Amino acid sequence: MYKNEKLVFSQIDIIYFLIRTAGVVGTLIWLVGSQVSTKTFYVVYGLMFIFFAYSIVFYLINIRLSGQFKSLYIYLLIPDLIFITLITNYTGGSQSYFFIAYYLLVVLHSFYYGFPIGIGVIALATLFDFTNSYVYFTGDYYWGNGVMRLGFLWILGISAALFAEYESSRKKEAEDKNWQLTHREEELERS
Repeated sequence: MYKNEKLVFSQIDIIYFLIRTAGVVGTLIWLVGSQVSTKTFYVVYGLMFIFFAYSIVFYLINIRLSGQFKSLYIYLLIPDLIFITLITNYTGGSQSYFFIAYYLLVVLHSFYYGFPIGIGVIALATLFDFTNSYVYFTGDYYWGNGVMRLGFLWILGISAALFAEYESSRKKEAEDKNWQLTHREEELERS
């Protein structure tokens, strides 16, 4: 990077960074206050270290590319899904509250990338969550809870994707009107 280059972070870069940081801090606070076994404590702590490390590497790459590579966030999807699945698994499986991280991941990606990619993200998150929860489908786990979780995942993801599409069309409409207005002003100035 050149000395005179100014680092520019988009609003989405800052939001993703803050959400990832809040996730790390929140999980560490939860870990300190929880009454999990020593093994679970160290596994979750290790997972958080790995999550933090690959997040930092990602942001260094993003800085190097000057934040111009919009699709870069999609490359975090699989590591994030694996991370969420592992942390959910080690903190209680289908009874863990960490499954809510699937919702956050789906909403962020659905909103950022729109409908087609959003549906793919929802499907992947469903596969990861269902596969992880399936391990815990025992006599004391009501299968309807899993159906509700996945139903809410789809509702949130589709809603975010549709909202993103709506916002995108509104932005394009505003840009078109702005272009027309500018073009008309130029015509008036010439006449």
